[in-house]
Amino acid sequence: MISAFDAQSKYRSLERPRVIVMSNNPIGLGIIRNLQGYGLELLCLVQKVNFVCSSRYLSNVIDIDIEKEPDRLLRVLINKGEQLPEKGFILPTSEIELMFLATNRGVLSEYYLLSLSKEKVVSIIVDKYLLHQELLKLSFNSPHTLLLDSINSIDKIRNEISYPCLLKPVFSGDWKTDRSYSVMGVQKAIVIHNEQDLVASYNLVSSISPKVLLQEIVQADEHGTYSFCCYADKSGKVLWGFVTQKILQYPKNFGTALLCQTVVEPEISDLGKRVVEALGIDGISEVEIMTDKKSGLLYVIEINIRHWLQHTQSTRLGVNISLLDYYYRTGKMDETNRVLSMASQNAKPVMWIDDFGYLFHCIKNYFSFNSCKFNLFKGKHWEFAVFSLKDFSPFFSLLRGKIKGI
Repeated sequence: MISAFDAQSKYRSLERPRVIVMSNNPIGLGIIRNLQGYGLELLCLVQKVNFVCSSRYLSNVIDIDIEKEPDRLLRVLINKGEQLPEKGFILPTSEIELMFLATNRGVLSEYYLLSLSKEKVVSIIVDKYLLHQELLKLSFNSPHTLLLDSINSIDKIRNEISYPCLLKPVFSGDWKTDRSYSVMGVQKAIVIHNEQDLVASYNLVSSISPKVLLQEIVQADEHGTYSFCCYADKSGKVLWGFVTQKILQYPKNFGTALLCQTVVEPEISDLGKRVVEALGIDGISEVEIMTDKKSGLLYVIEINIRHWLQHTQSTRLGVNISLLDYYYRTGKMDETNRVLSMASQNAKPVMWIDDFGYLFHCIKNYFSFNSCKFNLFKGKHWEFAVFSLKDFSPFFSLLRGKIKGI
């Protein structure tokens, strides 16, 4: 039987959470699973309304739409922070949430430690045009990139455009909102084949984000897209990292990974580390790198400075990157070093699987052995985006949502 004191203590921990994960999307779910069981008074979760998750690890959920109610969200976080006996810890799971924390860094820092890079780093990384310029300044290969901020800009840069090319947002979060999904669906980039395409596509996306990029297409080999995933200290020195390789993605060549495996690629690791340290990125980051099929050169494509979708691969390699982030940001260096010491040099490779995306891919291709890459699963750990034998609820809640949407 739970005593009145125990019940009251549990209630207080829910009302005064030490750790706040800003969404229970698949990225947030991975963070939640990484942090549960460590006595961190988990979790007050700010729920993203388009992904309803009923995981047994969620102790408290606040239903707030960050797109429509940013002021309310700020008030709630301040109110929660005022009740804490010591500073809490907040982790973003998307660019929108990252920008919310960066915008409100001053006031939130009074109550919380933030899983957020330095102000200068954030301002460069989230603006893809500034990032492109900074990478060129630091002598890293980056796709040729042009800025387009109005339909009239096409005339000014017409002679600099080579087709086909990619149309992308300057701020990737602009294309990851409920409004953008209703206008243009789920897209990271649009392939532009000619000027007519460009005018039509710009007219479509300009209502979402008038400032966009036109970017050279780097033609990679079939498996030539990699990520260097790491954790760096306050000075930007990489403390630990690993490399992943995209095996399947949707849309093909320019999409989100359906299958992603860890690999040993010293050249990718070395480039990723040099990029992170040159930019001075602190905390969690993921550097996307492509091998150009024609020249063999390595190009830096994108950088994330938050937990990314496949971050749970880290735990299979021995390092719980979410726990590492919490310990380092809260100044617990003994615990930080203990987590880092768990890194396995001979860990079995990890295959990360997008549950639903991969399943639909296999159905679409009639479970073709070659198309579904079944031969690559042998001898690896399997890590799913949502499914877990210890926590069935998220998978089935998402499945219900998918079925309703059909």
